Amino acid sequence: MKGVPVAFAALSAVFMSSTAAWLVLDRSAPTWDDAIYLKNSLTLYDTLRERGVGEYARSFLKVMDSKPPLIAALPTPAYFVAGRHPRAAYFVNLLFMLVMFGAIFRIGVQFGNARAGLLALYLAGTMPMLYGLSHWYLTDFILTALVTAAIAILCASGKLIPARHAALLGVLFGLGVMLKLTFPLYFAIPALYYAVRVWREGRLKALLAFVIPAALIALPWYALHFRAALQTGIDTGSEAPLFFGSMSPYSPTVMGPYLVKLAHGGPGLDFAALAVLLLLGWKGLTPSARSGLKWCLLWAAPLAFVILWPAREVRYAAPVFPAVAVALAILTESIWNRSRKAARGAIAFVLAIPFVSMVHSSFGFPRYLPLSGLLGPVDLTYAREFNPRPWPHQQVLEALCEASACSPSNPQTVLIGTDGPRFNADTFALYAVKRRLPLKMLTTAYETQWSAVAPLLDSASFFVAEDRGEPRSVFFNVHGGAALKHIVQSGEFLEWRESFPSPDGGTAHVYQRALPNGFLRGGRAATDRVPGLHDTSVTMGDVAELTGFAIEQRPGTVTVRFRWKYLRAFDRPYWAFVHVVDSKRRVVGYLDHPLIRKDLQQSRPGDVAIETRELQSEAVREEPRYGLEVGLYLVASGERIPVVRSDFPLVDDRTAAAIGVPPPHSIAVAPPSGPTETRQ
Repeated sequence: MKGVPVAFAALSAVFMSSTAAWLVLDRSAPTWDDAIYLKNSLTLYDTLRERGVGEYARSFLKVMDSKPPLIAALPTPAYFVAGRHPRAAYFVNLLFMLVMFGAIFRIGVQFGNARAGLLALYLAGTMPMLYGLSHWYLTDFILTALVTAAIAILCASGKLIPARHAALLGVLFGLGVMLKLTFPLYFAIPALYYAVRVWREGRLKALLAFVIPAALIALPWYALHFRAALQTGIDTGSEAPLFFGSMSPYSPTVMGPYLVKLAHGGPGLDFAALAVLLLLGWKGLTPSARSGLKWCLLWAAPLAFVILWPAREVRYAAPVFPAVAVALAILTESIWNRSRKAARGAIAFVLAIPFVSMVHSSFGFPRYLPLSGLLGPVDLTYAREFNPRPWPHQQVLEALCEASACSPSNPQTVLIGTDGPRFNADTFALYAVKRRLPLKMLTTAYETQWSAVAPLLDSASFFVAEDRGEPRSVFFNVHGGAALKHIVQSGEFLEWRESFPSPDGGTAHVYQRALPNGFLRGGRAATDRVPGLHDTSVTMGDVAELTGFAIEQRPGTVTVRFRWKYLRAFDRPYWAFVHVVDSKRRVVGYLDHPLIRKDLQQSRPGDVAIETRELQSEAVREEPRYGLEVGLYLVASGERIPVVRSDFPLVDDRTAAAIGVPPPHSIAVAPPSGPTETRQ
């Protein structure tokens, strides 16, 4: 057929363009595994740019110790071309989409004709499981492409495997196991059949051609990490109780919804059509078509293992979905050849439905799709409409660094107290690496004992948590709520007034550990949750603003608390004078102190401090109620700073704010000659 190459290119371009458009439009944050892979990919790329090929190779062997690291290395060329941005890595999927389409087309042509090959490509491109996974940076889509290519090579090899085919198969095998340890499972049955035949026929050359490239690619990493990788695979299945509780993973309550989701990956219409076409068309199939269906059956055989595997994750079945597309294409082509014009029109109409479903689920057009449970990917997480609203991870982290003046010599530790699909420590760690921020991410998600959470709280400079938002597993982050309660009640952390809304309807809150005397960097003022602190505004020149205060009184003691906001960097040592006065402005004590402690270094504009000062004196009685006169002065000269704005009356030529007492204008109090002793 003359126009076959053009048709192949056009169909491939349609599906690749759809994926590219979705990736450009979507601004969702990655989830746990995506974020880990993307973070490691940026780390490897930075290593190559900054330290060369040799260090890149060494880092490749150790960047991931329990999962094969090829997924982290694949985006390196994409970063060179498109720039150092995690979104560029997703376009690796486009390359492997083309590999998958080419292999599917080749299998369809071999067991049918060019039309069967194009139809197989089309059906695969409209499968929610496949186009959905192309929108994620996970191993499963790339693994599916490699499995399809390996099956195509086995199908094309005929009775004997040529050495060149065996070598290519060895390369694919090596790449596959460097993506996932379970890669051989997906073409184990046909591969075993060929391996036995090669061994019996003594085709040592073909066997070596397969083994050598596979070993060269995979052995260096597996020699170091095989045990850890194997344990990770085992743990994936053993974690079933975390998701199902006391229910058996084989109970109808668990298996039913899982199988329904699996069918939606087809979508369900494809599986229904496959059964009908088998009944209608089996007798009219050519020997080649029947051979193709047998290959598809062998290809799909691992589905039984995936279904029985306790880890109920539908994407693990992705590599067998192209087998369904090929089988449908072979059967449809056979019936098409024997159908009249009206029947062909009906077939064409049915074939158009999956494409409409793809556009609907990815881009929301048309807004309403009838029978969506049969025609669309209902409950299939991976196939979803793009979301143009960005998440606040980067904004939060940049604010944290600004607030703490973090640097490579002054890194900060951030404890994430929420473990949602897109609001979790892995995703925050990705954005920290992306922005090259010296932040270390910790999480409460995987600790089952409070005794393990407490040290995390002690080491954290910041605590970040999201209220509301996406549904979260009840089996993880069991102490997240208790950690937040501790943070709020301990007095060691102060919550920022500023919060960060998320597209999932949640809001991110930031709690910053206060340095001595409640000092905070960066201008994120604490909220009113600080017990008893009243908002106010007293601006003293261009130096500082008093934004909150509290006065507590008991016999013999007056305790005052202040919240200061620094308006500029201090070039000279400023002191706050705090006079405790009675109702007649008679001074009963002084609480003068430096506006910023020497051990906290120089202030920056926007820095905030919450401090407590305590006056102990026998002159303090339960009655009357005491007030304060507060202002600033230069300790070297005694010069006072004028108050330019105040919520309280001003005294002493507008150099002091009278808080809590009436200010008789005829009385003046001279500033003290130096610091007075206080107890903090």
